[in-house]
Amino acid sequence: MPYTTNKKVLDAVTASTLSSEVTIGDRDLKSIQFLCTGAASGVATATVQVSNDNLVWFTYKRLISNVAAGTATTTVSLDTLGNSKAIYFFPGGDTFQYLRVNFSLGSQTGATFTATLQGVIAGQ
Repeated sequence: MPYTTNKKVLDAVTASTLSSEVTIGDRDLKSIQFLCTGAASGVATATVQVSNDNLVWFTYKRLISNVAAGTATTTVSLDTLGNSKAIYFFPGGDTFQYLRVNFSLGSQTGATFTATLQGVIAGQ
C-alpha cells in the first residue's frame, strides 16, 4: 500500500545554503513547501535542482505554483517583511534520482528558511 512521506530538505537555515542531495528515485513527488519566518526586510529566493547521477545538476523549471495555478517557474521568490510561505507542485511523470534546494538569502535579514518535500512511496 502506498504511503506519503515528508522530508526536510533545508531545516531552519539562517544563511544562503545549498542543501545536501535527497534521494527521490523511490518517490512520486507531489509538492515542496517553503517557509520563511522572522525576516526584517528584503527578498529571498530558492531554486530546486535535480540530477540523475548526483554529479551534474539542473535547475528544475517545472514547479507549479499554488498561487498562480498552472504557471511553471524556476525560482521561488519569498518577498517578505515577517513571514512568507509558498507551496509548489511537481507535474506528474517527471522522474529523477536526486533533488536539492539552493536558498539565497539575498538582501533579506533575520530570516529562517525551511523547505519540506512531500511525496508518495509505493508500498511493498
